[in-house]
Amino acid sequence: MSSRDGSNDRRNHPRSDLKIKVRYSSVNKFLSEYTSNISQGGAFVATKKPLPVGTRMLIEMEVPGLDGPIEVIGEVRWNTDVQPRTETSGMGIAFVYRSEDEKREFEKKVLELFRRELGEYAYQKFLEMFHNKDSE
Repeated sequence: MSSRDGSNDRRNHPRSDLKIKVRYSSVNKFLSEYTSNISQGGAFVATKKPLPVGTRMLIEMEVPGLDGPIEVIGEVRWNTDVQPRTETSGMGIAFVYRSEDEKREFEKKVLELFRRELGEYAYQKFLEMFHNKDSE
């Protein structure tokens, strides 16, 4: 897993600072929060009450322009208390797929979201920057 400060970052997917409303269940209730960033492989969910590492939950993402939410299973991989530099707390979520088809479909939706939110030119530059980092 990558470091949280960005040094020696080994993420497998491009990540964007998109804010997306997410709903997930926790101890018999649904919570609504926002992502601070998202990729095809996971997201950081800003919350004052992060769930314990290893917790799995169904996540519903409300993406503008779609008829309904995107659903995916997530697993908490790490969490933080309020960080002095950013004043945020939250949890790093890895997406868990039941099949390769589900994974491909979800990754396709995330890339389309990036393209729509960033615009074609910025989207292409974003992907180039990520691929250039891989070749270093």
